Amino acid sequence: PLLFGFLSETNIPVVWTLHDCWSYTGHCVHYTNVNCSKWKRGCYNCPNLQDYPGALLCDHSKKNYQIKKKSFTSLKNLTIVTVSQWLANEVKQSFLCNYPIRVIHNGVDINVFRPVGDKAKLKYNMENHFLILGVATVWNVRKGLSDFIKLAENLSSDDRVILVGLSQKQISQLPPNIIGLQKTENVEELVNLYSSADLFMNFSVEETFGLTTVESMACGTPALVYNSTACPEIVTEETGFIIEPHSIDEALNVIKHIKSVGKQYYADNCRSYVLKKFRKEDKYKEYVALYQELL
Repeated sequence: PLLFGFLSETNIPVVWTLHDCWSYTGHCVHYTNVNCSKWKRGCYNCPNLQDYPGALLCDHSKKNYQIKKKSFTSLKNLTIVTVSQWLANEVKQSFLCNYPIRVIHNGVDINVFRPVGDKAKLKYNMENHFLILGVATVWNVRKGLSDFIKLAENLSSDDRVILVGLSQKQISQLPPNIIGLQKTENVEELVNLYSSADLFMNFSVEETFGLTTVESMACGTPALVYNSTACPEIVTEETGFIIEPHSIDEALNVIKHIKSVGKQYYADNCRSYVLKKFRKEDKYKEYVALYQELL
C-alpha cells in the first residue's frame, strides 16, 4: 500500500508485468484448477488456501482482495503487461480492467537454448530409445506428474521418460521407465536434455506462459501441451501438439506419430518459430518501445 500510495501521488508512469494471477485475486496465483471465479466480483471463502502462497490456518482472501483493489486501482498512470494473451483476457475481467494492457511474451536466449545433438541420450544409455522429457521447477498437482505415471504404464518397451525438477520422495516413487532428476541449475545439462528428447511434454493444466515449452522448441524438439490456460498459445501445428487435459490416449497417438515421421520433421520449424516469436532480444526491444511511448 505504501508503494502504490507514493506512485499514485507522484503520477509516475508505471509499467507492471504480471507473470501470474496474484495481483487481482485475494490469495491465488492460479485458480482454474479449483474452478473458481470469485475474483471477478470479490474473493471470500477461498477454496485454494493450501496452494502457494500457503495460508492453511486463516482465510484472509476477502480482506486481501479489498486491500489490493484499493491500492492497485489508485494508480492513474498504469500500464499492465501480461506474458500471454490468456492472462490479458483474465485481467480484462478483473478490477484492473480499466487499465491499458499489452501482451509481451517471455523470451529465451537462443544462443543458449539451441540444438546440441543427443548428448543426454548417450549419458543415460538411451541411444536406441524414444525419449520423452518433462521439466518443472516444482512438480505440484498442477504440473501433471500423475499423468506422466499413467502414461508410463502404457508406453512400449523402447520408450523412456526423463522428468527434471522432482523431489527425492517423488523420485523414489517412480516406475522403472521414468528417470527422475532433481532441479538443476546447470543450464548446459538442461539444454542437452531438451536437445536429446524426441518429444517434450508439458502436462501442466495451469500456465500463464510456458517457458519450458519454448526452451524445448528452441532446442529443436517438438512439444505437446494441454488445451488449458495459456498452454496452447505458444505451440503451432508445425511445432507441436495440443491435446485435451489428461488424455493419455491422445498423448500415445502423438508418440506414435513422432515415431513414424521422426523428430527431424519438426526440428527446423521449432527452431525457426522460436527465433521469430520468442527471442529475448526482441522482447527487450518491445519493452523499450513501450517505455518510450509512455514517457
